[in-house]
Formats: sequence, structure tokens, C-alpha cells
Amino acid sequence: MNRRQRSPLKPTRLKPGDLIGIISPSSPIADSTRIEKGVRYLESLGYRTTVGKHVGKMRGYLAGTDEERAADVHEMFSDRQVKAIVCVRGGYGTPRLLPLLNYRLIERNPKIFVGFSDVTALQLALWKKCSLITFHGPMAGVEMANAMDSFTEEMLWRCLTSNKPLGELTLPEEPLDLSLLPGVATGRLLGGNLSLVVSVLGTAYQPDFAGALVFLEEITEELHIMASIRRGRADIAAGRSKSHEEVEQLVDSWATAWTSR
Repeated sequence: MNRRQRSPLKPTRLKPGDLIGIISPSSPIADSTRIEKGVRYLESLGYRTTVGKHVGKMRGYLAGTDEERAADVHEMFSDRQVKAIVCVRGGYGTPRLLPLLNYRLIERNPKIFVGFSDVTALQLALWKKCSLITFHGPMAGVEMANAMDSFTEEMLWRCLTSNKPLGELTLPEEPLDLSLLPGVATGRLLGGNLSLVVSVLGTAYQPDFAGALVFLEEITEELHIMASIRRGRADIAAGRSKSHEEVEQLVDSWATAWTSR
């Protein structure tokens, strides 16, 4: 069957007492106690944890060699006791892992995978190669090591522990009412960090964005670079920059390009 036509692989929902694996596929974390805090947080919720063999290593700006970080990915996916994998943090380095991964192994062992930022490249590759649904969410050494805001925490565990549709979401803050076209749209939700989405374009790991609802997260990128995505193939693109004013400028640039088509 053509991979594009395959049904998405939906990992099994988490249950109390399940084992959660923790890996560091990107940059190292300077303060190792943050990993311990993330572990304590997960265990306080009734889950068991196992930390990847190479978590805590450092090789320049990377959390170990490419081979070591890829090995932790493989170990967690191949361990049938592990029901979910949570990344320690983002940073840099996941695109280097993509050619090293055994996607057939991962496809045969679908499970929950959580991360964002630099982890975006890995998540997009897992969708492209395995049709695996992953979760753009809090990480063990960052948000889970701090006090997460209540909305983020509630949505994370609803996504990971329930097999019911989320339904209509009520945001804790009034969203910006900025849109290029009015109406209602449906599509597969794809995206992540803007820089990492760009890093897979034109490669074997680029998903098909046609007809997708593309979400983008970015906080420091220049507006002219963010505006360059306006000629992409996705039906809808949404971005967040440093301020409301910058978002308004971005939407204006997209609107100009859209109406000139």
C-alpha cells in the first residue's frame, strides 16, 4: 500500500503504572537535577520511569554522539514494557539522527512520543516514515521540571490518557483574532518548530503538507524568514512570534501574498 494512503498509527493510551522512557535526542541539559525533577513529576502521577543509557552525556552542543542518541531511541521503542517516550529537552541535533534510525523497528512498536522544539525534525520523520502520531508537548527536563501552567498540564494528560476526542477547546486566554480568510477548516495537524520544519523540506523526511493544518512555534525568528512560508502548500499556517504586534505584521505579509496569487 502507498505510504501516503496508510492509516495513522495511533499509540495506545497511557494507564496508571505504565512505564515511561526518557531520552535526550538533542542538546544536553546543564543541570542534571532537572532530569530528576522531571522523573519525580511523572512518578508522582503514578507512572514508572526508565532513563536512557546515554541521557546525561555531553558532546559539545549534543547530548552524546549521534550513534548514542539514536541507540536510546531504538532501545525505548524496542522495549515492549515502555508505553511512552518523553524527551528531556530540545536544542540542536535531532536532524542528525534521522538517517540512523530503524524506522521498521519503530513502526512495529508504535508508542506515545512527546517533545517539541528541536524534536520537531524527529517527529516529522516518524510521521513520514511510519505514519506514527506523536505529541507536541512538555518535556521532562523543562516544563515537567518546573510548574506547568494548568491548561498545558490538563491538555497533555487528556491527550495521553484518553481515547475520546478532545472536542472544542476553551483557551485560557483570548486568542488573537487574526486570519487571512474566514471560515472553518479541517485537515491533519502537522508542524512544530519553524526552523526544524524548514530543515526537513526537500528531504526524504518531509511529510506531505498538502491539505494539512500547519502549526508553527517560534519565538526568536526574524519576520522576513517567517513570512517566507507563505508560498507553502499547506491550506492554513499559524505562527507565534515575540509579540502581538509582530504577529500582526506577519499576518499582513501573508495576506498581501495571498491576495496577489
